[in-house]
Amino acid sequence: MGSENISVVFTPIIGEMAHGTLVYTNSSGEQFYAGATRSSWATPTTAANALQAEVSQIGGIGSDPLGTLIAFSGVVTPDLNASGPTKNWFNSTNASATLLSGSDLSSQWGVISNTMGEINNLNLQYAPITQNSNSSWCTAALNAGVSYSDLSAAQTSTQASCTERVIT
Repeated sequence: MGSENISVVFTPIIGEMAHGTLVYTNSSGEQFYAGATRSSWATPTTAANALQAEVSQIGGIGSDPLGTLIAFSGVVTPDLNASGPTKNWFNSTNASATLLSGSDLSSQWGVISNTMGEINNLNLQYAPITQNSNSSWCTAALNAGVSYSDLSAAQTSTQASCTERVIT
């Protein structure tokens, strides 16, 4: 059996902020992804919208203009990068880091996929700072056995610390 890996791909958002997506490449070269976004992904993430989202989550005041956190997984296909909530997630120029490698990571990927489904079923409000795509992939990776030190090594100055973003 060939080598497999699970990596995180960082898509630039704005400034030094980035969106993380987990990608599993099996021994046959097939790729699968696990990511998250907000239900109102087409709504611009302006400073006012971000502030209102955080305030509504913390204090229950007002509604969240960014919607709920939606998490999902699937097969990487060329059309994923073209439009919709996954647009530009898989550009070859995006930074990435390998979190795990081995001869068979299918059970770890199963845990990641299941965790993303569980996160999705929680129907959480999306919050740009605390409950977002990065907290989702960090939670899924930790549940699959990736250590905090491995996550820290994968991070760059553009990523937030996973230790502060775990969904419980």
